[in-house]
Amino acid sequence: RRLLEDGDIEAFAGGGCEDEDTLLNAREKARQFHEKWVVGYGHGSVAEHAVVHLALEDVSILASKVIEDARLASFTEKSTRYVVFDESRYHTPAEFPPSLDVPPSSVLRLLLGTYARLMPQVTAEVERRTPRKEGQTERAWKAVCRSSACDILRYLLPTATHTNLGITANARTLEHLITKMLSHPLAECRTLGAQ
Repeated sequence: RRLLEDGDIEAFAGGGCEDEDTLLNAREKARQFHEKWVVGYGHGSVAEHAVVHLALEDVSILASKVIEDARLASFTEKSTRYVVFDESRYHTPAEFPPSLDVPPSSVLRLLLGTYARLMPQVTAEVERRTPRKEGQTERAWKAVCRSSACDILRYLLPTATHTNLGITANARTLEHLITKMLSHPLAECRTLGAQ
């Protein structure tokens, strides 16, 4: 119980303590424990028990791969295989030199525009080639066909395309990830680490 945060003790005790003095005593012991070992000594192992849930929106696919490299965390990323991406949502890396003959944003727009332009055509062709199964609803069949089209066209998506990412990690892993991001060579990663 001493490892639990003050607010969690009631839940640990089953939603409440019949003896208010026991609950107050347990809370005080938890506070003293955290004060001594976490605050006082900076003992990091206690951070293993603090779980953080984060939602990151509009990060590049490239940055999402840097983040997902954290070995001791769980991730859920917007799927390039099942979801149609918006052609106007992308990150222009600061690392591109301004002296390039072709601006990177025009290449990104070309790739994403081609992806968007081909999506209805490829979806229609997949529908033409994929008969609806017996008992399959129209909606389910359309979803399967759209997923196939997404799977075919996802290779046009540049790694600058914006995606969304859910993260579940303990506080120690998150601290390590933030430190890694702050020192990463990509400016986007450093910005995400700072945020």
